[in-house]
Amino acid sequence: MKQEDGNGLSNGLQQKEKGGGGFVSIEKKISSNFARTILVCCIVLGVITSVLSYISSVNAVS
Repeated sequence: MKQEDGNGLSNGLQQKEKGGGGFVSIEKKISSNFARTILVCCIVLGVITSVLSYISSVNAVS
């Protein structure tokens, strides 16, 4: 038996809206995956740039 509040929402729906049921919107999933992808790309490009800069500096000195 589901109980409803004054707004007509059942208790299960209220828990999902408050984050209790593990409900995550598609927009949040896409945003977090996009941010994670951008972060990984920036780290990889930073490492590659550092290695190439180091190699170039060593070659210039010698």
